[in-house]
Amino acid sequence: MAKETDIQEAIRRKYRGVARGAEGAFAYPTGAAGARALGYAEADLAAAPEVAVRSFCGVGNPFALGPVGAGDAVLDLGCGAGFDLSVAARR
Repeated sequence: MAKETDIQEAIRRKYRGVARGAEGAFAYPTGAAGARALGYAEADLAAAPEVAVRSFCGVGNPFALGPVGAGDAVLDLGCGAGFDLSVAARR
């Protein structure tokens, strides 16, 4: 049976790699294709930092729930490369 430290290190290795690019790391679309599949606008992809788009491995689009208004506070837990924060800041 794996020790807790072995499991933690395996998780660290996985996400270190994902931070460089998510392509092939998951069983669902990632990167720009994944963002498009979740309904993000092309303008969101074009305006976001390239590394954030390349590392995108989201499973949902929080902006599909409604708009972010001026003065709204946004809390992104587990924000990965910051793609959603980049989108929220522009909105």
